[in-house]
Amino acid sequence: MANLLVASQAYFQEEEHFPLLCHGFSSIIMFDLMKLIPHKQMKEETKNQLLLKLERIKRISDYISKNYQQKLLLSDIAKKEALSSTYLSHFFHENFGVTFQEYLNLIRCEKAQYMLIHTENTLLAICEACGFSDVRYLNSSFTRFYGISPKLFRNQQQSCPNQITVAEQEVINKQYIFSKNQSLKKINQLL
Repeated sequence: MANLLVASQAYFQEEEHFPLLCHGFSSIIMFDLMKLIPHKQMKEETKNQLLLKLERIKRISDYISKNYQQKLLLSDIAKKEALSSTYLSHFFHENFGVTFQEYLNLIRCEKAQYMLIHTENTLLAICEACGFSDVRYLNSSFTRFYGISPKLFRNQQQSCPNQITVAEQEVINKQYIFSKNQSLKKINQLL
């Protein structure tokens, strides 16, 4: 802890050669962490395979996020990734923790939830905007994820205007950012 505080102090004081001092303390901190936390060196081949897998996960999730309003099939994404549908199905479940259809429905339900809160659109319009094939499918998926129908959800939101929305909660969760001088003062108090 002391090394971290001294490194932070050097960073905020910005004395001569402070980048070198910060780098030195960072190395010491990393060394201390490596002694405390069990770890092993990853082989270069394994690291490359992991990076390729992470890139594929990102491509797939980005594609779904950009195209959730359209009819999406696992087989279309499999072709795009040059994989078999069976392999992609297993890959998806293993890396996303849910099936492709569950993930797609979750994304669509999140969009529907936002629209229910922030628009006056009908359920049919929301259904179409979010890529659901019909209102019954929106209702069943929404109820499965949120435990309440979209209509009841909207009614609750309208009857409780002071209730904190997801977007407002994100603002509440933000941390205060100290200025350089405030940061240095706090660090000096801890030393």
